[in-house]
Amino acid sequence: MVRQKFIGNPIVKLENNQDDLQAFSGLKTFLKRLTTRKTVTQLHTEAESGNELKRTLGPFQLLALGIGSIIGKLNKYINILNKT
Repeated sequence: MVRQKFIGNPIVKLENNQDDLQAFSGLKTFLKRLTTRKTVTQLHTEAESGNELKRTLGPFQLLALGIGSIIGKLNKYINILNKT
């Protein structure tokens, strides 16, 4: 069976559904990983192993985050003042 896929103006004919099957299997595995749950024993073993979250934000990133939040808040107040 020949399907037609519309991309812009030209019509591209697809002879097989291999790309569709790969995309569907990728989506299927993604949804499976998204909906899996850990058992209570797995959670306890992970908590006892001592793995902690790593600090990834350094001083420069924290400073940039703070400045960005201040600028965003000031922008909000300036927009409110301009409307009145």
